[in-house]
Amino acid sequence: DIEVDADWAGAITFTNCGQTGQTGPSQSQCDSEYSGSTLDGLVTITSGIQYWTVPSDGDYIIETHGAAGGLQLNDTNTRPGYGATMVGTFSLLEGTILKIMVGQMGGDTGFCTSCAAGGGGGTFVTDDSNAPFIIAGGGNGENWEYWDTDGPDALTTNTGTQGGTVSGRGGGGGGFVSNGADFSNGNNGLSFLNGGIGGIKNTSESGDGGFGGGGGSLYEGGGGGGYHGGSVVPTNTYSSSYPSYGSGSYNDGSNQSNTGGNNSGHGYVVIDKL
Repeated sequence: DIEVDADWAGAITFTNCGQTGQTGPSQSQCDSEYSGSTLDGLVTITSGIQYWTVPSDGDYIIETHGAAGGLQLNDTNTRPGYGATMVGTFSLLEGTILKIMVGQMGGDTGFCTSCAAGGGGGTFVTDDSNAPFIIAGGGNGENWEYWDTDGPDALTTNTGTQGGTVSGRGGGGGGFVSNGADFSNGNNGLSFLNGGIGGIKNTSESGDGGFGGGGGSLYEGGGGGGYHGGSVVPTNTYSSSYPSYGSGSYNDGSNQSNTGGNNSGHGYVVIDKL
């Protein structure tokens, strides 16, 4: 069994603080969320990103979960892509500031046939100079009703820091460095380094991308945000699942445990000390 430091109060969990949609939580939302917990008064919010200072030297287990894509509410036969779960151990020094961007689920559709859902946001943990520690990609949004395959899940591997590409009608997910490709009207997800804002939906009944770089949608689901962004699947190829179009993840820790397509809700981060 893992033994934790006796002076450590126990595992702490960073959430989306009740916020949904394209932008991250406010200071007041997270103050309310963490009130009375170990994190009470210890989290500072800037543009939706949560800042927390490591309290003492030691080895810390960091567990990140990317958000799922949004639902196509008229389609009960398929699902959106799910977010990845990435776990690693990191040796951290007292006073190290962690930047934590918690991915939010992609926006659901209305009850329509010809509309798709937004991509889920990736969940990112870096230091305050933006050096990445561990990143869990978000799932792609669910495609419009005629599709009979699920949206691509987030992957545990990656092909770099680029944004997702566009083959169908929706916005690519933001990567760590580069924004996703834009199908039209700013529906691409922004990268972590550019603020991680989700992409705009293209019709009133399609879905926005979730905070953490999720792409907005039109007919095919938006790409998930991640270390590399998820790509929009090709138009009207109803029976192809395109697993390689999922977003990518990153883990610089030891003792890794990584699982793709694992989280069906909003993203979150759990930190514990050994």
